[in-house]
Amino acid sequence: MRFSVLGQLEIRRGATVQHLHRVKPKVVLALLLANANQLVSRSMLVDELWGQQPPASAAANLYTYVWAIRNTLAVDGSSHRLSCTTTGYRLAIDAGELDALAHQQLTNQGRDELRRGDVAEGAESIRRAVTLWRGQPLADLPTTPAIDRWIDCLQEQHRSAVRDWTDARLRLGLDDELVGGLRASVDADPLCERVRAQLIIALYRAGRVGEALNAFADARHTLAEELGLEPGPLLAGIQRAILDRDPALSNGDPSPWLSPAFGR
Repeated sequence: MRFSVLGQLEIRRGATVQHLHRVKPKVVLALLLANANQLVSRSMLVDELWGQQPPASAAANLYTYVWAIRNTLAVDGSSHRLSCTTTGYRLAIDAGELDALAHQQLTNQGRDELRRGDVAEGAESIRRAVTLWRGQPLADLPTTPAIDRWIDCLQEQHRSAVRDWTDARLRLGLDDELVGGLRASVDADPLCERVRAQLIIALYRAGRVGEALNAFADARHTLAEELGLEPGPLLAGIQRAILDRDPALSNGDPSPWLSPAFGR
């Protein structure tokens, strides 16, 4: 059985999707998945479901929601993975069974490979992580404070993975094919200097020098207008390399102009 949260919440048994039809059992499952392999107290679940004014039936309702989850897991003979103690519940999950855990595991594996200099292998591992992303996490659920925090964390992890994957592909010389996606990334996050640096490098290495300088000028204008700041050392260093026609930027390994984690 596999659990997916990077998009709508899904429980899969092979190609078959198992359904929890009511919303609150889905929210409980999401909270258990957010704390996979950890004890989640009943009081925490009640707070997340109803806030400071739970109904008198909260404990009984929670028991019903957990029963619905266990009943769904029983289809695969997996009801044992949801255990109960006197204070709460624990859902046992292996990394490969939850897409959020697999995403982080593959990203970390890819980063380790990149640090060892295995660029193609690292790019492939992070690509596999990125392709697990189906959209807004838990897009079909109402949020709670804890779920909101988890969604924010998952989104940041994914953004970081995409940027590391882009660095790896730039190191592999896949410059021109990255430009369109990087323009979209700049539009989505215009204050991120790392993404702007990746776009400028991709344009320059693809032979689009004027566009690269225009992208730097746009970055400078946006940072000044929005934050009152000049571009940081990363962007400034790339501009100098372009103006100096540094052959290492156009023909060599671009690592010195990429993120510190995979640079020199």
